[in-house]
Amino acid sequence: QFSDLSWVSVGIHGTDAVIRVAEAIEKPEMVDRVTPCDVVASQSGVIISVTAERGTPLVQAGDVVQKGEVLISSELLLGMEGEEQHTEYTAAEGAVTARIWQRLMEEIPLRYEEKVYSGAEKENGSILFLEKELDIIHPDGAGEWERMMLSEQPLLLGDFRLPLSFRKEIWKEYKIVEKERSLEETKSLLEENLRKKTENLLSPYGKIEEINITFEEYADSVRAEAEVTLLDRIDEKRPFEPKEKERENLNEF
Repeated sequence: QFSDLSWVSVGIHGTDAVIRVAEAIEKPEMVDRVTPCDVVASQSGVIISVTAERGTPLVQAGDVVQKGEVLISSELLLGMEGEEQHTEYTAAEGAVTARIWQRLMEEIPLRYEEKVYSGAEKENGSILFLEKELDIIHPDGAGEWERMMLSEQPLLLGDFRLPLSFRKEIWKEYKIVEKERSLEETKSLLEENLRKKTENLLSPYGKIEEINITFEEYADSVRAEAEVTLLDRIDEKRPFEPKEKERENLNEF
């Protein structure tokens, strides 16, 4: 279940479990430097900076751009001034940073339900046959039980694997209790949730420049609205689609 591991083995020796793992080698990012493409805006915003490695930049700092607008064109105009020039196409590459505005909203009820564990725990074993489960030791009690799997082992007959497996679980008893948050707790939780949502909008290159949160109080809930200003990269690649005349020139090239 861990993407950063490529191989795992578990050996049982008496009461010891010996676990060996091998780390996965991260696949290098494949960059296509041949197929023509444009760099376009993934979001609307105001340009802060443009760094074009390949291609022709069409915007500069201070420009307002809309989502999908071409920022760095794949078109290259080649030739000396005063001489006949011609157009070639490249896989445009570059970094474009912009100021972005977003509006987020979330509402949280004042009353809520929470699991409260009694501390009672019981082990449960069950046999699995295909998709059917047969409980051997089924916990009982006044409350509800939360199941947590400890292990699952296939049943073998010599070297032959049977279509059966044994699952071992631990069951924890709990009950649902109704609780109520104060206005201060609810607002604090809303602020934390909206900040996390804002952080999830950012790429590894982005940062939060400003976040303003306003609250609306109701009889049984509180609603929060956040207006956030972000600084982040908005460059993304889009395959170049030439017009008919440009397609003829591209074919000749």
